Amino acid sequence: MAGKKKILFIGDDPDLVKVTRRYMDESSHVGVESVSEGLEGIKKLEQERFDLVVLDKDVSDTDGLLLLEDIRKKWPHIKVIILVNEVSDISVGTALDFGVDDVFLKGFDVGFLVEKIGVFLE
Repeated sequence: MAGKKKILFIGDDPDLVKVTRRYMDESSHVGVESVSEGLEGIKKLEQERFDLVVLDKDVSDTDGLLLLEDIRKKWPHIKVIILVNEVSDISVGTALDFGVDDVFLKGFDVGFLVEKIGVFLE
């Protein structure tokens, strides 16, 4: 049997983390952790193994796209979903250039995010 899958949320939306954690807790093989700042997220990734990162592009202490680039360079095997406030050619295009696995426009249905996480963790 495979080990427990782990998700890391990097951003400052505790409600999103709480709702997602509730959905994921129904599946005993998925653990959800969160940090509010990008540099804290990098430290967490250096210390533990994660299968997926949900990253807020507007994380408070750094540029989310630069953080995405760093994650891709150091941990290319980790799936990354980035959350954006608006769909602009620059942010979405850059995220795609950096190898993001999916982009969600904030205001999305959490059920859809959970469904996508499930697909990525299969």
